[in-house]
Amino acid sequence: DAAITELKKNIPLNYSSLHLYNENLDQLSIESSYNYSESEIKKSIYKPGEGITGKVFKSGQHLIIDNLSEEKSYLNKSGKEHSSSQQESYIGCPITMDGKCVGVYGLAFDSSGKSDQEDIIFVARMLASFFGQGLQINKLIEKRGYEVEKENENLRERLESNYSFSNIIGAAPSMRDI
Repeated sequence: DAAITELKKNIPLNYSSLHLYNENLDQLSIESSYNYSESEIKKSIYKPGEGITGKVFKSGQHLIIDNLSEEKSYLNKSGKEHSSSQQESYIGCPITMDGKCVGVYGLAFDSSGKSDQEDIIFVARMLASFFGQGLQINKLIEKRGYEVEKENENLRERLESNYSFSNIIGAAPSMRDI
């Protein structure tokens, strides 16, 4: 969210979204966003290859739409309202982890002004790369947490088997009563 706030300071950002792929559901849904309502987030779900987001995910290549209102593959599943007084452009960038596309970062901005589209594309691609790195770090932390949990469980089992009542001298029932 801090990255999006900084981005908003420098470009005429209308909205942006971070869609992540869920293998179990075979769909992309919004994990984080800027300027989306809760209902828009719930509706903005895509299958790989579906709409702009799905195309970016499936191809693993960034996509630039100069005029979103004229783009046939723009499905607007979220139901976002768009201003007719501005030309809105869109950039979709794949988010990769271990060489595999795991999501899409997309942003729409007012391109009717004097914003430098090349700079915006550069920043969007850089952010998508940062998001991928963040996901990789989270994956490593989860893996390490799982390994520590398993190690603790193994140690507990060994302690219980080595230091149970049956291994203590004087473990007779009458001694246990004392």
